Amino acid sequence: IYQHSLYFNYSVSFFRKIDNWRTQITSYLDLKEQNAALFKENLNLREQLKTNRVYNYIPWDSTIIDTFKSAINHRQYNYYPAQVIKATTTTKDNYIYLNQGSNHGIKKGMGVFNAQGIVGIIVTTSDNYSRVMSVLNSKFEITPMLNRLNLRRGVINWTGKSSRLGKVSEINRTEPIVKGDIFVTSNYSTLFPPNIPIGKVMSVSALNSQPFLYIDIEFAANFDALDYVV
Repeated sequence: IYQHSLYFNYSVSFFRKIDNWRTQITSYLDLKEQNAALFKENLNLREQLKTNRVYNYIPWDSTIIDTFKSAINHRQYNYYPAQVIKATTTTKDNYIYLNQGSNHGIKKGMGVFNAQGIVGIIVTTSDNYSRVMSVLNSKFEITPMLNRLNLRRGVINWTGKSSRLGKVSEINRTEPIVKGDIFVTSNYSTLFPPNIPIGKVMSVSALNSQPFLYIDIEFAANFDALDYVV
């Protein structure tokens, strides 16, 4: 009886673990499906709001500001959802690969971003896949906007070090930029809708002999955990 009890208890314990694993796997798959559904829902909402609208998608502030702007902001955008199937972050020139291509409306030169911020630019496409030049690429540059100062100036690049850190150059040392300021895409961008987050200022410094500020930023997008993009 004792041996039978041990075997029975062991069997129950073993199958309980199997059930737990199955539940965790099922929950994970369900979560992936829910994330995909939420992404599509957010994309539909963006499509509904895009006419004559400007967005303030700041990952540190979930407020959405709907304001009518001048005619220059009336540019229309088409949004194509895609999933990241591969991404690098540790080389000098990093790329991201998507599961959507020319058959799905993807074209070279399109901007790519996610719910957090900008991700990169489409550089090549095949029928069913596309390749994105990541923000974490030595050739990637973008001129940002700082809404607090109504400032559209400078160039944002990757530092080539951490996947979270970038730098802003060519901004005059007299500009009152402070830690916590958020750079976003400009109203004049032909690649991205306006006010998509790029990064948050982490530090600002200047040398007496230099005309420009040294600005370090943390990218809005987490390139180590990319999933769905648009």
